[in-house]
Amino acid sequence: MSQGLMKEKILRVAQRLIQTRGYNGFSFKDVAHEVGIRTSSIHYHFASKAELGVSLIKFHREEVEKHLLSINAQYQGDHAKALRAFSDIFVSALDDQNKLCFCSMLVHELQALPEGARGELKKTFRMFEL
Repeated sequence: MSQGLMKEKILRVAQRLIQTRGYNGFSFKDVAHEVGIRTSSIHYHFASKAELGVSLIKFHREEVEKHLLSINAQYQGDHAKALRAFSDIFVSALDDQNKLCFCSMLVHELQALPEGARGELKKTFRMFEL
């Protein structure tokens, strides 16, 4: 597996763990176990959990931004349908292994997040401003 694909797999597993357990509810060991690698291999991609958190929030924000652009293009001018498609993002997360909204889980632990992660999370919420 390429380094880029491995990094993305680590990010996706960590994202799911945050959505089901919270930021403080998982460790590199948990991620390594699910990905099928050694913990030291995660450190190759992310020096610390704080660095993983910052990268993950950026990764998530980029995915949400793409999704919002898609919704905007699909429902040009039909605000009701666009809003419904946006809310479906959250419903689909609950339907998928009872995951909660990624950002909501992080906000719940805001004071415990590393400073860099808090800053990235604020940037993500600003993306939703009109």
